[in-house]
Amino acid sequence: MWKATFAWHVEDMDLYSINYLHFGAPKQWYCIRPENSSRFECIAQGIFSSDYKNCPQFLRHKTYLLSPTKLAMDGVPVNRLVQHEGEFVLTFPFAYHSGYNLGFNCAESINFALSDWIPIGRKAESCKCINDSVQIDVEAIFQSSKNNAALAEAAMETSRSKNRSSKKTTDVEMKEVTTQQTPDDTPRKRKRSSKEEAVDTDLQMETDQAPSKSSRPSRATVDKASKGTAVSSSKKAKAETQPECCFCPLLDYDGELLPTDNGKYCHMLCAQYIPETYMSGEEDDDVIVHVEGVPSARRKLRQTKEKETEYNTWKDMMVKKLKPGLSVWARWNDNMYYSGVVESVTHNRLNCKIQFHDGYNKTVTWKDISLDKKQPELGFRTAGYSRM
Repeated sequence: MWKATFAWHVEDMDLYSINYLHFGAPKQWYCIRPENSSRFECIAQGIFSSDYKNCPQFLRHKTYLLSPTKLAMDGVPVNRLVQHEGEFVLTFPFAYHSGYNLGFNCAESINFALSDWIPIGRKAESCKCINDSVQIDVEAIFQSSKNNAALAEAAMETSRSKNRSSKKTTDVEMKEVTTQQTPDDTPRKRKRSSKEEAVDTDLQMETDQAPSKSSRPSRATVDKASKGTAVSSSKKAKAETQPECCFCPLLDYDGELLPTDNGKYCHMLCAQYIPETYMSGEEDDDVIVHVEGVPSARRKLRQTKEKETEYNTWKDMMVKKLKPGLSVWARWNDNMYYSGVVESVTHNRLNCKIQFHDGYNKTVTWKDISLDKKQPELGFRTAGYSRM
């Protein structure tokens, strides 16, 4: 498997990293504590002395393997762990690590930095003999931040000055207007007759009852809403009628689907990136993807994702339905199902305490509980079980 093994290395610029295994086979990890990194580097420089002379940062090439047993004999303890699907692995600066995949899987990782990395990043070195070597100018980042902060402060000060000057001008103008105006110059309002007030009241009532023009939905708004509904409905119908890819669980992917030689379909993108597949046929309508060379382990990746979806659906259903007082069938030690009533439910452990109809009670996991109305399997309880 290409790139199934990753050699001893630290992250670019000695950053942190986080790795998540989505699904598939586990991943074996070997890791060295940061305090033992100098000792590890001395051992590697002695074994690969010629490469060290050519490039002092040769371990960043990620092409050198050292036996954990050999390192332990030389005084460098190696930590081991196996990462399973749904688990995270974090690495710290100067923590050399290596490992390999135990089969086909889907994982992703990303680097990140914390505040304590800043002095490390200022001193971190990079490989000079590789064109795509990662380099981060920490000083330039902070200089840019300082410049942006200075510009922002200057803009704020300019805005404050403008606000102060405009406020002073407004106060002066208001003072002049107040000084010029006298009580005699103030215009007096004419008293309104009761007839005029009644007419105004009627007009106001008519205005309130009539819907305003702005409150009515425009034709463009209605058309846009109906168009969005139609698009979502057509997309949902397309996802329901479109055949599934035999290599990935994506249902809403808009890529082209091609027929396979085993009577199924696969995405063109999947056919291009899976090395064991190949296409035959000259015309577009005659293209067939040959999938007989794909290993069974790779096929199981999709099955694993489907099983995970089915498990989550089943778990949500059990959470909603399992309540105290519910009548269920539960499996006993003799592998037979017997009727009982749920006494209590423990969601974090996925189990229930069942009170059987013959007086016995037992804590049963959810997978040993059936919600069917009929008994799943006939049988009689074996004698000799004690009450819980």
